[in-house]
Amino acid sequence: MLSNHERNLLDEVERRLRSDDPAFVARLGDGQQRLPAGRHCADAPFRLSCPVVVLGVLAVGLLVLGVAAHAVLVAALAAAVGWLSTVHIEVEEGTS
Repeated sequence: MLSNHERNLLDEVERRLRSDDPAFVARLGDGQQRLPAGRHCADAPFRLSCPVVVLGVLAVGLLVLGVAAHAVLVAALAAAVGWLSTVHIEVEEGTS
C-alpha cells in the first residue's frame, strides 16, 4: 500500500507525464485502471480460504503419510516374522 506521500508523488509524476508527452499517455491509456486508494488485492474474498486450504491439504497429506508409514512398518515386521518362522536352526547336541 502506498502512503499518502507516495501517492501524491505518483500523482505528480502522472500529471507531469500527461503534460510532457500526451502522445505516450494516449498510447498507454488514461491510467485509471489503478485500484482506488484504500483497496488492495488482499481484500479479495478468498484471502483467508487460501491458507485454510493449504493447511488442510498439508494435514491430510501428513495423515496419509503417517498411516502409510505405519502400514509399511507393520508389513515389514510381518515379513520378518514370516521369514524367521521358515528358518530352521539345527543345534548339535553335544555331550557335556
